[in-house]
Amino acid sequence: MALVDFLSRNPQSAYSADQLANITGLSSEVIALTLQGMRSSGMVRIEWYNGTYFYGFNYRNPGARKFATLFDTPTIRDIVQGGVRWYQ
Repeated sequence: MALVDFLSRNPQSAYSADQLANITGLSSEVIALTLQGMRSSGMVRIEWYNGTYFYGFNYRNPGARKFATLFDTPTIRDIVQGGVRWYQ
């Protein structure tokens, strides 16, 4: 879910699988499997540059837009941090 969340929040950018693994902290295997599933459903756009694939969220796909909207909810950390700011 971290990968989908990250890509959907950065729709104008594209990242290599290695970059995504470093940014999200997920293993390369998890990144590869997730991207494969996202690719087969049309949720990611793929760009080829200098021998490397770069992946970005495909907001042109209606299913991807629905998925991003459905899961665009605050995380527990966001809620706690917001509550701490409010309390102060």
